[in-house]
Amino acid sequence: MSELNAVALIKRARKAKGWTQEEVAIMLRKRFSHYSTRQYQKLEAGEFPVYKEQVIIALEEILDIKISELIYGNRGQESAPEYYSNNLQNSPTKYISQPDKLIYVPAAAQNKYPARFEDPTFINTLPQLRLPDVAYRGEQYRVFEVKKDSMMRHLVGDFLIGNRIDLVPPLQIINYGLYIAVYKAEIVMGWLAIKSENDGLFVLQSLNRHHNKQILLSVKDIKELWHAERIIHIIEPVVRRFNIEI
Repeated sequence: MSELNAVALIKRARKAKGWTQEEVAIMLRKRFSHYSTRQYQKLEAGEFPVYKEQVIIALEEILDIKISELIYGNRGQESAPEYYSNNLQNSPTKYISQPDKLIYVPAAAQNKYPARFEDPTFINTLPQLRLPDVAYRGEQYRVFEVKKDSMMRHLVGDFLIGNRIDLVPPLQIINYGLYIAVYKAEIVMGWLAIKSENDGLFVLQSLNRHHNKQILLSVKDIKELWHAERIIHIIEPVVRRFNIEI
């Protein structure tokens, strides 16, 4: 019932301002790259997934309405702990996120992630990071560590900040862009190219050394897709030997 009330508020506010769905989508696209009219239409159809909460907050500002608590309720985000464990005092089936932080998927957790990416208990065990001087926030984005099996040795141990791509055809992807795909039973990182947009087929030039050739991806087998919008490099201090003169 709350979702229906939220839909009514959104539609009423948009029409009162004389805007079309496409015009509102364009305003949201200025804040969330690749945001499509189709994605906005899904909101007006009552689809409010957890990872779109930041979009809802932006929509509140654009339409001058209050709907986020109506949709998601008060999840106590401000009092949530810095890191999470299975010993949550909250319900173990309730997903908790902090809008000013990013969920971090370290290399050690990536083998389990494809099977449990929709499991709130597992997601709540992952650390959430606050990155200074970075505009990316909330569930629309995620941080992935580059594993040791990467062909790009200079990226090993670095982090990719991924922007979630809505898996509704046609996918809003940048051809030959760097992506993180949760594909079947693994996480693969690499450059993605369109093979057949109509059939939902893509070719990924993987960063992983154990992939000896390109991977043919079908959108039907992709569980999550993230566009790597930024690489955070970890720079170790330079060690320099010198003669001690004093």
